[in-house]
Amino acid sequence: MMMRTIIVTIVTASTIAFGWYATVNLREAMNRSRQKETMAVMHTWASAFEQHRATPAPRDGWGRPLHVVGDHDSYTITSFGRDGLRDRKVVAGAANGFDCDIIYANGSFIQWPDTGL
Repeated sequence: MMMRTIIVTIVTASTIAFGWYATVNLREAMNRSRQKETMAVMHTWASAFEQHRATPAPRDGWGRPLHVVGDHDSYTITSFGRDGLRDRKVVAGAANGFDCDIIYANGSFIQWPDTGL
């Protein structure tokens, strides 16, 4: 009886641990997907914007409007990332985490996610 209780406890603990691990991995995969989607939307929309054919700014992968500043010749498009807040400091190049802003200006990314993309 004691052995069965120990086995049930181990199986239950293992199941809970696996469920937690799977949930964390799923959230990370979803956020990576949102970053990729945001970068693709920014690039596509910017091409149309440069040619004076752009519609109103689209939304990023988290469903928030992209922030656009400038005109067709000199512009910056920003997604405020998962948290929706502007970064205090811009990192020229790869930035860590899902909360980091994604910035596209004048035909190239200025700041992009360094999350295995």
